Amino acid sequence: MDDSSLMQLLCSILMEQRTHESDYAVRAVRRHRENLEDFYMSLEELGGVLKINDVADILGISRQSVKVRVNNNQLIAFKQNEDFIFPAFQFTDSGLLHGFEEVMAAFDKDTHPMLRLGVLKAPISLGQGVVKNPIQIMQDGAKPNEMILAIRAPNQFGSHIAS
Repeated sequence: MDDSSLMQLLCSILMEQRTHESDYAVRAVRRHRENLEDFYMSLEELGGVLKINDVADILGISRQSVKVRVNNNQLIAFKQNEDFIFPAFQFTDSGLLHGFEEVMAAFDKDTHPMLRLGVLKAPISLGQGVVKNPIQIMQDGAKPNEMILAIRAPNQFGSHIAS
């Protein structure tokens, strides 16, 4: 959590303790704070986050080119204050995680980054009792037979499929 986020958290806690706001407003602020804490914790469990300068260095491109990739839904990024944070799982030391571009291309263009992240964390049965999510499939080497299932997950997102 960066300094600004920590300050927002502290302010919301102080507001709860010393406010003249209605209980409803205080509960809404508390829920928002708790949801943010859970979200940041889930990103830490996935390997943490990177700032835009780190991503530009890893990919060997400018900050502006990183923003273009975010706008084209080629990277998962979330606004934090006036900057972007990027879940670190989508990168290796030398570039993008193998298979990541193919999986991102399978999403509908207007799918929100939070929904994309949810699909990438969702378990997929690979048969014989093996279950992985698309992130694990890519991190484990993006085997072609597993990548077919990882790419199918975004394609099926939002579709009702009868079995």
